[in-house]
Amino acid sequence: MYVKDLCVCMMYMCIYNVHIYIVFTLCVDAPPPPSPPPPPSHTRQIAAKHSKRIPDDVDYASIATLSLEAREKLTRIRPATIGQASRIGGVNPSDIANLLVHLEVRRRQEEKGREEEKGREEEKGGEEEKGREEEKGGEEEKPQQEEKPLVSVA
Repeated sequence: MYVKDLCVCMMYMCIYNVHIYIVFTLCVDAPPPPSPPPPPSHTRQIAAKHSKRIPDDVDYASIATLSLEAREKLTRIRPATIGQASRIGGVNPSDIANLLVHLEVRRRQEEKGREEEKGREEEKGGEEEKGREEEKGGEEEKPQQEEKPLVSVA
Protein backbone atom coordinates (compact mmCIF):
# COMPACT_ATOMS: atom_id res chain seq x y z
CA MET A 1 0.00 0.00 0.00
CA TYR A 2 1.26 3.46 -0.88
CA VAL A 3 1.44 6.40 1.51
CA LYS A 4 -1.08 8.23 -0.66
CA ASP A 5 -3.53 5.33 -0.30
CA LEU A 6 -2.95 5.23 3.44
CA CYS A 7 -3.81 8.93 3.68
CA VAL A 8 -7.03 8.38 1.73
CA CYS A 9 -7.98 5.51 4.05
CA MET A 10 -7.34 7.64 7.13
CA MET A 11 -9.44 10.44 5.63
CA TYR A 12 -12.42 8.07 5.12
CA MET A 13 -12.00 6.80 8.66
CA CYS A 14 -12.12 10.32 10.09
CA ILE A 15 -14.91 11.70 7.92
CA TYR A 16 -17.33 8.79 7.95
CA ASN A 17 -16.42 7.47 11.40
CA VAL A 18 -15.91 3.98 10.00
CA HIS A 19 -13.98 1.32 11.87
CA ILE A 20 -10.32 1.13 10.86
CA TYR A 21 -10.58 -2.60 10.02
CA ILE A 22 -13.23 -1.97 7.35
CA VAL A 23 -11.33 0.93 5.82
CA PHE A 24 -8.05 -0.98 5.56
CA THR A 25 -9.78 -4.08 4.21
CA LEU A 26 -11.34 -2.03 1.44
CA CYS A 27 -8.08 -0.23 0.65
CA VAL A 28 -5.84 -3.32 0.69
CA ASP A 29 -8.21 -5.46 -1.35
CA ALA A 30 -8.49 -2.84 -4.09
CA PRO A 31 -6.54 -3.85 -7.21
CA PRO A 32 -3.39 -1.86 -7.91
CA PRO A 33 -3.51 0.61 -10.75
CA PRO A 34 -2.54 -0.94 -14.10
CA SER A 35 0.99 -0.33 -15.27
CA PRO A 36 1.29 1.52 -18.56
CA PRO A 37 2.10 -0.65 -21.58
CA PRO A 38 5.57 -0.27 -23.14
CA PRO A 39 5.76 2.17 -26.01
CA PRO A 40 4.96 0.45 -29.31
CA SER A 41 8.05 1.76 -31.09
CA HIS A 42 10.28 0.01 -28.55
CA THR A 43 8.50 -3.29 -29.21
CA ARG A 44 8.87 -2.82 -32.97
CA GLN A 45 12.57 -2.02 -32.61
CA ILE A 46 13.19 -5.19 -30.61
CA ALA A 47 11.21 -7.28 -33.10
CA ALA A 48 13.11 -5.72 -36.01
CA LYS A 49 16.46 -6.48 -34.40
CA HIS A 50 15.49 -10.07 -33.63
CA SER A 51 14.32 -10.68 -37.19
CA LYS A 52 17.46 -9.10 -38.73
CA ARG A 53 19.16 -11.69 -40.93
CA ILE A 54 22.82 -12.59 -40.51
CA PRO A 55 24.64 -13.15 -43.82
CA ASP A 56 26.03 -16.66 -44.33
CA ASP A 57 29.54 -15.42 -45.04
CA VAL A 58 30.07 -13.67 -41.66
CA ASP A 59 33.44 -14.63 -40.16
CA TYR A 60 32.76 -14.60 -36.41
CA ALA A 61 36.41 -15.31 -35.62
CA SER A 62 37.40 -11.95 -37.15
CA ILE A 63 35.06 -9.95 -34.90
CA ALA A 64 37.44 -8.99 -32.10
CA THR A 65 34.72 -7.54 -29.84
CA LEU A 66 32.94 -10.91 -29.42
CA SER A 67 33.88 -13.09 -26.47
CA LEU A 68 35.82 -16.25 -27.29
CA GLU A 69 32.92 -18.48 -26.23
CA ALA A 70 30.48 -16.50 -28.41
CA ARG A 71 32.81 -16.74 -31.43
CA GLU A 72 33.08 -20.52 -31.05
CA LYS A 73 29.35 -21.09 -30.59
CA LEU A 74 28.27 -18.72 -33.36
CA THR A 75 30.78 -20.30 -35.75
CA ARG A 76 29.58 -23.79 -34.88
CA ILE A 77 25.81 -23.09 -34.88
CA ARG A 78 25.65 -20.41 -37.65
CA PRO A 79 22.34 -18.75 -36.65
CA ALA A 80 20.25 -17.22 -39.44
CA THR A 81 18.89 -14.27 -37.42
CA ILE A 82 19.86 -12.11 -34.45
CA GLY A 83 16.96 -13.62 -32.51
CA GLN A 84 18.38 -17.11 -32.94
CA ALA A 85 21.84 -15.89 -31.96
CA SER A 86 20.48 -14.27 -28.80
CA ARG A 87 18.98 -17.58 -27.66
CA ILE A 88 22.27 -19.48 -27.85
CA GLY A 89 23.68 -20.28 -24.43
CA GLY A 90 27.00 -18.54 -23.82
CA VAL A 91 26.22 -15.63 -26.16
CA ASN A 92 25.77 -12.56 -23.96
CA PRO A 93 23.66 -9.47 -24.74
CA SER A 94 26.92 -7.54 -25.17
CA ASP A 95 27.97 -10.05 -27.85
CA ILE A 96 24.65 -9.52 -29.64
CA ALA A 97 25.13 -5.73 -29.48
CA ASN A 98 28.66 -6.09 -30.89
CA LEU A 99 27.38 -8.37 -33.65
CA LEU A 100 24.70 -5.80 -34.56
CA VAL A 101 27.35 -3.07 -34.74
CA HIS A 102 29.56 -5.27 -36.92
CA LEU A 103 26.68 -6.02 -39.31
CA GLU A 104 25.75 -2.32 -39.56
CA VAL A 105 29.36 -1.29 -40.28
CA ARG A 106 29.60 -4.02 -42.91
CA ARG A 107 26.31 -2.90 -44.51
CA ARG A 108 27.49 0.72 -44.71
CA GLN A 109 30.83 -0.28 -46.22
CA GLU A 110 29.09 -2.38 -48.88
CA GLU A 111 26.67 0.47 -49.60
CA LYS A 112 29.53 2.96 -49.92
CA GLY A 113 31.38 0.57 -52.29
CA ARG A 114 28.28 0.22 -54.47
CA GLU A 115 27.84 4.02 -54.62
CA GLU A 116 31.48 4.51 -55.63
CA GLU A 117 31.19 1.82 -58.31
CA LYS A 118 27.99 3.39 -59.61
CA GLY A 119 29.71 6.79 -59.72
CA ARG A 120 32.61 5.35 -61.73
CA GLU A 121 30.17 3.75 -64.19
CA GLU A 122 28.33 7.04 -64.61
CA GLU A 123 31.62 8.86 -65.28
CA LYS A 124 32.57 6.29 -67.93
CA GLY A 125 29.12 6.55 -69.49
CA GLY A 126 29.33 10.35 -69.58
CA GLU A 127 32.77 10.29 -71.23
CA GLU A 128 31.55 7.84 -73.88
CA GLU A 129 28.54 10.04 -74.68
CA LYS A 130 30.80 13.10 -75.01
CA GLY A 131 33.04 11.18 -77.41
CA ARG A 132 30.05 10.17 -79.53
CA GLU A 133 28.74 13.75 -79.61
CA GLU A 134 32.13 15.06 -80.68
CA GLU A 135 32.33 12.48 -83.48
CA LYS A 136 28.86 13.41 -84.68
CA GLY A 137 29.57 17.13 -84.31
CA GLY A 138 31.90 17.27 -87.33
CA GLU A 139 29.60 15.22 -89.54
CA GLU A 140 26.39 17.04 -88.77
CA GLU A 141 25.22 19.67 -91.18
CA LYS A 142 23.87 22.90 -89.94
CA PRO A 143 20.20 23.36 -90.72
CA GLN A 144 19.61 25.66 -93.68
CA GLN A 145 17.61 28.77 -93.17
CA GLU A 146 14.54 29.09 -95.30
CA GLU A 147 14.73 31.73 -97.97
CA LYS A 148 11.93 34.19 -97.81
CA PRO A 149 10.57 35.36 -101.12
CA LEU A 150 11.00 39.01 -101.91
CA VAL A 151 7.73 40.78 -102.01
CA SER A 152 7.37 43.61 -104.38
CA VAL A 153 5.19 46.43 -103.34
CA ALA A 154 3.32 47.90 -106.22
